[in-house]
Amino acid sequence: TVRENIADCAEVAYQCLTLADAQKMLIFDSATELSTYIQEEKTEWVVREGRVWFKAPEKSLGASDIPSLRLVGETLAYATELDRIV
Repeated sequence: TVRENIADCAEVAYQCLTLADAQKMLIFDSATELSTYIQEEKTEWVVREGRVWFKAPEKSLGASDIPSLRLVGETLAYATELDRIV
């Protein structure tokens, strides 16, 4: 669902969010709904001091993890194809 995708992105983008911000971001009508969602769906999240703390990412991506040569090659191929079309 959209909410799951937003939650997954928030885990990676933020170390923590206030409960109010998490409620807005995840489109819940009340703090109770957010708490229920965390207890049932996101058990690894920790609610402490008015904030939702996300688990630390297991591994962050480095430059060596990005296939830059392949991406450059594909981009150039797309540009060449677009040039032929136009």
